[in-house]
Amino acid sequence: MGSNASHLPIQSPLFGDGRFEFVPIPEQSKGISKDPNSMNLPRYSDLMSFNVPEDRLARFIPQRKLGLRVHNDPEFETYTYADYPTRSPRSVNLMKLEPMDYLFFIARLAGWKAGRFTGEAGFFLIGYLEIEEILRDATEPPGSENFEKNAHVRRARLNPIYWDGFWAFRGSKNSRRFVRAFPFTRAFATQVMRDKNGLPWRWGAHRSDLQVIGSYTRSCRIMPSESTEEFWKALKGARVT
Repeated sequence: MGSNASHLPIQSPLFGDGRFEFVPIPEQSKGISKDPNSMNLPRYSDLMSFNVPEDRLARFIPQRKLGLRVHNDPEFETYTYADYPTRSPRSVNLMKLEPMDYLFFIARLAGWKAGRFTGEAGFFLIGYLEIEEILRDATEPPGSENFEKNAHVRRARLNPIYWDGFWAFRGSKNSRRFVRAFPFTRAFATQVMRDKNGLPWRWGAHRSDLQVIGSYTRSCRIMPSESTEEFWKALKGARVT
């Protein structure tokens, strides 16, 4: 989630104490991304800091990118997320989710020190939704206002062609944006994750841990039920919230 290696030089900074800022990807929809009238979608210059609420995120973003509109999804203000599980194999597992299930988010975070990015990066868990409401196959405005902060809904409000069958998930009051990022390491993945056949992930001698994790987490995955207790225990021990 959020900016990744394909969006460089836009990055989400990770600080020495484990705190971080979540920087969304650019909005890339035709007719919206550069439309000066797309006021419903924020620009990078509008984004505010989570850690220092009175500051903007502009100091982490290249000057030439500040005017771009952003696709802020997931958003951790009202806790929503949307995708296309009926069209994208990458997100098909989202159709299996029901209220009371948890949807966790992983993001690429880049080290920040002494006013600049360090060149080091990794994958981290940054928060989750405890699902309370699901908007399925959205082809028209929803009857509820619970999804109005979501990037897909905002985009469709600007242009009705984007009521295009997305699914949106809204989290309960138990949803969280972590204060400190949780490192999604090789050791952690080996402990709690399995591939689609129920087997441990294959790491390979010719791929970095970052490449393997990025490959496996490109698609939405269902965590094995036998791993959930260890998973929650690890999160609570790390004091991420």
